Amino acid sequence: MKTKKAGSNQLKNSVFKVGKVVSILLLAAFLGNFTVDSWNWGVMDFVIMGTLLFVAGIGIDLTIRKFANPFHRLMLILGIVALFLLVWTELAVDVVSKLVEFVF
Repeated sequence: MKTKKAGSNQLKNSVFKVGKVVSILLLAAFLGNFTVDSWNWGVMDFVIMGTLLFVAGIGIDLTIRKFANPFHRLMLILGIVALFLLVWTELAVDVVSKLVEFVF
């Protein structure tokens, strides 16, 4: 008889929960494609955004589970959110590239 580790079930539950949240967010974006005229995402836009959201969600979940110090948790979560926003804005409108060109 095989026994499963508690961590394995917890990780599966976390992946499932993050996947549900990402699916709901992508469903909202999919519906936005039909209701907002200037919103026209293609298939790759959904794949990239789904990947970004999933990786950020798993990172936040692991941070919450592995770090006991609330200050460290907060700083890491803010870092993950900031990195997510930087990548998203760079992919959307090249904000970071334009800022670097402006500064240098």
